[in-house]
Amino acid sequence: MCSKAKILIVEDTDEQAHLLEQLLTEAGFAALRASNGKEALVAVQTEHPDLVLLDLQMPVMDGIAACRALRNAPGFDNMPIIVLTVQEEIADYVRALKTGADDYILKSAGKEDLVRRIETWLARAKTGSLPFRVLQGRRPRMGE
Repeated sequence: MCSKAKILIVEDTDEQAHLLEQLLTEAGFAALRASNGKEALVAVQTEHPDLVLLDLQMPVMDGIAACRALRNAPGFDNMPIIVLTVQEEIADYVRALKTGADDYILKSAGKEDLVRRIETWLARAKTGSLPFRVLQGRRPRMGE
């Protein structure tokens, strides 16, 4: 890879954002930060990250509203969005995926798992093999 993949961390807690930034930098990524959903929308438009790590509980604009807005932003349908949260409720998981998140990871997950899943989603985005929601909003048929 010629340049580092840019990961946008959308996290309102400075300590958590710093830890994620350090982890991503050590893993070879370029880390960007936004502290709420509105800042994330601006950062996506100006910085064009390769992937977004999105917390759900944030002031100003929460993760669900931000995910919905990012999915409706033209030109970013091939950008993976991973929700990274402490919320363990299945309803939150389902709501995030229905809103357009590609993955849902608990903050208690191991560092290696987080990095591996980021790498997997970046590879899928690069090859165009993201889930069916990206394929013009339709489920692929058998043999496609």
